[in-house]
Amino acid sequence: MYECQISTQPVRSYFVRLNVVVPTATILGGPDLHVDKGSTINLTCTVKFSPEPPAYIFWYHHEEVINYDSSRGGVSVITEKGDVTTSFLLIQNADLADSGKYSCAPSNADVASVRVHVLNVRAIISGEHPEAMQTGSSGCQYNWLTIVMLLGLVLGYSQRQQQHCATLATWGTRSRDVTLAASESDIRGTTTSSAAAAATAAAKRAAAGGGLEASTAVNRSSSNSRQACHAHSYAQAKRCCHR
Repeated sequence: MYECQISTQPVRSYFVRLNVVVPTATILGGPDLHVDKGSTINLTCTVKFSPEPPAYIFWYHHEEVINYDSSRGGVSVITEKGDVTTSFLLIQNADLADSGKYSCAPSNADVASVRVHVLNVRAIISGEHPEAMQTGSSGCQYNWLTIVMLLGLVLGYSQRQQQHCATLATWGTRSRDVTLAASESDIRGTTTSSAAAAATAAAKRAAAGGGLEASTAVNRSSSNSRQACHAHSYAQAKRCCHR
């Protein structure tokens, strides 16, 4: 914080905050980038905290300035200036010789670097042993950690496929069990309904039979009553005649 005073009556002051920033260059995705052979290498360098955009940005490969007009072809740079300046380095049809250290050097910031590894993924997966990685003047070397990671991805995908198939098989078995259970329930329901109908018919027949027996019993009782009445009348008439 800075203060500016004016010797007047009263004294006047003006405060200013000063922030000191250091321009910083960064290559996104670093410090290591892996690309497949034949694909496009896309390196993005950003310059932040710069009071003004850098006057220029140079790209280096193995400490040598990249020549965009070389016989190789397919190499281009796009730079967008602003509060954050961004420079894109594009290398088409990447080859093993394109592996190595790349550096972004703005005019007003420190150099930022990244190491690019161009891999022949198909050859690695098929079990062949070509140049899996090349690092420029240091010659050809194998990054076994990268190979193990790639094989792990392939094996992980295979395991996920097997788990998916097992899950589908389990669902199919459960669906068949539910269908069989439903069929057995329908059969039990039909059997129960048949038994209930048979019981109802038997009850009706029993009720009908009971009514017939009851009617027969009533008729018998009426006949006995009439016989008793006739006998009583005859006995009274006989007593009257004796008198």
